[in-house]
Amino acid sequence: MGSYNYYKMFGCFNRKFKMNEDGPPPDVVEAFSVYTQDDSQMSADQLLRFLVDFQGEAGYTLSMTEDLLHQVLARRHHLTKYTRNNLTLDDFYFFLFQDDLNPPINLQVHHDMTAPLQHYFIYTGHNSYLTGNQLSSDCSDIPIINALERGVRGIELDVWPNSAKDEIHVLHGRTLTTPVRLDKCFKSIKQHAFVKSSYPVIVTLEDHLTPSLREKVAEMAIEIFGELLYYPEPGCFDVFPSPQSLKHQIVLSTKPPKEYLDSIKPAKESLELKTVKVKNALKTKKTSGEDLSEKGSPGLTDEAETDQGKLEHNTDQDGDDDEVMDDEERGSESHKSSKELGPGFKRLFAMQSADLKVEPPNDLAEGCSTDTDLSSHLGETNEHAGLSGTDSHLRSQLEDSDEHAVPSCMNSHLSTHLRKTDEHAGLTSIDNRNYNQFSPLDGFEKDPSLDIQNSAQVKESDECAKDRNLENSKSSPLGTPEYKRLLAVQATDFKDAEDLDVSTNRSKTGTTEHKRLGSLLDACEWGDDEEEAVEDDEDVNKTQTKPSVYKRLIAIHAEKPKDGLRKTFIAEAEKVKRLSLSEHELARAAESYATDIVRFTQKNIVRVYPKGTRVTSSNFEPLQGWMVGAQMVAFNMQGYGKSLWLMHGMFRGNGGCGYVKKPEILMKRAPHEVFDPRATLPEKTTLKVKVYLGDGWRLDFSHTHFDTYSPPDFYTKMYIVGAPADFAKTKTKIIVDDWTPSWDEEFVFPLRVPELALLRIEVSEHDISDKDDFGGQTCLPVSELKPGIRAVPLYDRKGEKYKSVRLLMRFQFV
Repeated sequence: MGSYNYYKMFGCFNRKFKMNEDGPPPDVVEAFSVYTQDDSQMSADQLLRFLVDFQGEAGYTLSMTEDLLHQVLARRHHLTKYTRNNLTLDDFYFFLFQDDLNPPINLQVHHDMTAPLQHYFIYTGHNSYLTGNQLSSDCSDIPIINALERGVRGIELDVWPNSAKDEIHVLHGRTLTTPVRLDKCFKSIKQHAFVKSSYPVIVTLEDHLTPSLREKVAEMAIEIFGELLYYPEPGCFDVFPSPQSLKHQIVLSTKPPKEYLDSIKPAKESLELKTVKVKNALKTKKTSGEDLSEKGSPGLTDEAETDQGKLEHNTDQDGDDDEVMDDEERGSESHKSSKELGPGFKRLFAMQSADLKVEPPNDLAEGCSTDTDLSSHLGETNEHAGLSGTDSHLRSQLEDSDEHAVPSCMNSHLSTHLRKTDEHAGLTSIDNRNYNQFSPLDGFEKDPSLDIQNSAQVKESDECAKDRNLENSKSSPLGTPEYKRLLAVQATDFKDAEDLDVSTNRSKTGTTEHKRLGSLLDACEWGDDEEEAVEDDEDVNKTQTKPSVYKRLIAIHAEKPKDGLRKTFIAEAEKVKRLSLSEHELARAAESYATDIVRFTQKNIVRVYPKGTRVTSSNFEPLQGWMVGAQMVAFNMQGYGKSLWLMHGMFRGNGGCGYVKKPEILMKRAPHEVFDPRATLPEKTTLKVKVYLGDGWRLDFSHTHFDTYSPPDFYTKMYIVGAPADFAKTKTKIIVDDWTPSWDEEFVFPLRVPELALLRIEVSEHDISDKDDFGGQTCLPVSELKPGIRAVPLYDRKGEKYKSVRLLMRFQFV
């Protein structure tokens, strides 16, 4: 007598539905009959033949088969002592439906793990510390723990100084996310790094720290990680080490601190040049203005007037903004003009010309980009500063070539000091309002996160400047408020580069070293701050001369494209590196020169991260990175969605260890053999997928979860995701009112690049009047699929495995 499901209708009467108890599918009965030679029981020898011939389990031995048979009998009959050593048809069917005994893919590490790191796709997280969205969620070590226990091998931490600049916090900068201490994150990484996998964990640091705090990070890492911390050989690698050689090791990756003198020197020279130009222009303006037309400008000499005239002449004659002046002439002009700016500027230029070994943070040299967007602001600046007419020539000179532009990351912090100087110089509220009209977001694509970031950033900058001697700023040698606003308007270029398209060439914002530059400016005229500035310089020099432990611990050196992406990809470098790209930049590059990216990833590592506007922690399609060989496709692991399902599916391969060997097609180096994802390739193989039935929903869901008045109506959808030519989707028929639907349908998928294809499976419950309900999903690498009849477990939306829900399917390659 069968079992029934009862559903109450309108609280008055019950509807009764019989629960189907169908036996094994015909293919299972046939296989059992063939390998037992129509006997009623299957011996260990017969089971071994079935496993080797039908299931393709070439590595099985008789002893392994006997152990498997005993496990099946113990589970099904709960026997502690075996009264028989054979399987009945029902036992055989039970075995086929156990996803741990008969899985669809290999559950053990089986790839070659001795190749260099760039030969592997690496399970990588983005902003691994966030519990939710990118703007206001909490930062915690819990998402890091969850990611590590899922098998993630790449953890990203954004490290920032606290407000007192004496501790290190992990948070998403310039947002409302609440911080978590770095040492807490390190301790959680140590405790959970190798719970799921013994292969190396790569900790990617997005560094916003001062040199002293970097050394504190190094001390913290050494103390907490201990023997787990990997110590690389001095210098960059010629070849990356292998995952096998790094087992049970924690590897640090970031942009290493460098000798920044080469990058600071052009910035100083550019700042000196523009200071002279602006000062001369403003003095010329005063000479020709209405209120000074008769008095003249006592501080402007003939030499300065001649220099300004040269600028105007060059602009008018050439019709462009490029100044015709070589380096020697530029230096001599700056030297001449500096004489007219008073003792304060003489001291500034003297200090700049001295061989000060200042080491700014990573983001100063790496992130500093030339300021090419000033023209959009200078019109407003002229109005606020009272400049017009011939002052357009000044704007032209400030829009000089990129080679001589002031790095925006220096100006952004310089402008913070200048704005406070304005307040102490007696500027009116109208002046301040005019200043504030220049938003730090000008010139950027609108990002919702930045509306919140601004106020917090300004507030933090104000707090950081409390120790400045503001009384002395009243006699600032920088001249008039108009001059200060012209410099301040260049402070509109800052944003977290990791959350922007790198192609925008925007710079990051520095921290302490920019304050030091501001302190140097403060000290130019007033002696009270000189001692502090000297002490700062001595600290920097000490840091510079003492070997950096922090730099010594960086195993994988990260870089940003310097001379354009195409040149970066085709350049032959002796040392290997990691390159970080946004999803948009990678997509654009892949459209134009995909083979160059593939060739680059054969030696180096490419990390791809989501665009900054994904404030809900959504993700992009990972195949766009994998198709060109990008190893570290960084995902927000705290959410869910179809893209994240694909990520989970890829890294279920190779035993879920977090490292999947890249297919051979991505490693061919000959010019005519380099893989081109845009090319039309011939069909390589055909995958046949047969869906027999599904079960387990009645155990994992309430009987009214899907339908209030009847059992669910399930159907299965299948997708092939990979090369564009391989994409396919299909679905089964709907089985009405049945908790154990039996479809028994077969589908055929021709494949051109099976090595990169994923099979995505999703079960839905059909609703006539509403959106179909979710019934489970999974994603499997096609290259990892085992042939034969297999039990396929299903997962919820967040990727957590259901206890009982699974499908019985068959896979064949023909």
